[in-house]
Amino acid sequence: MAVLTTAEYLIVELGNIASLLEWTDSTAQIDLAIEQATVLADGDTDALRPIALALVWEKALIGLATLYDWSADKASYKQSQVYQMASSFYRRSLSAAGAFLPSGAVIGGFIETDPYVEADSGAEFS
Repeated sequence: MAVLTTAEYLIVELGNIASLLEWTDSTAQIDLAIEQATVLADGDTDALRPIALALVWEKALIGLATLYDWSADKASYKQSQVYQMASSFYRRSLSAAGAFLPSGAVIGGFIETDPYVEADSGAEFS
């Protein structure tokens, strides 16, 4: 059995999301997540994959935010469901990565707001 590279591992973990975003193990987002995780893991090989996974799910959420729901001919396609599922995986991976982070290190700078929920501007029109 062949051992997966970290990039291959991330693609496997993303599953169909990687296909939807057209990411491969040589996509810039994958490379960047590994580069950032390498710095944060600071030589801890056990920490590299959990940290990289949280970072790559964060990048996937950013990519998925550009998708939209649509309907036609009495059928609808809810891409927001994909975003919600990815959001769940992001939160879980972020929690797992936290166990490996050095004291004071923070990942998850992505402020998660659902792009499919219409924001209330608070403005009133008359």
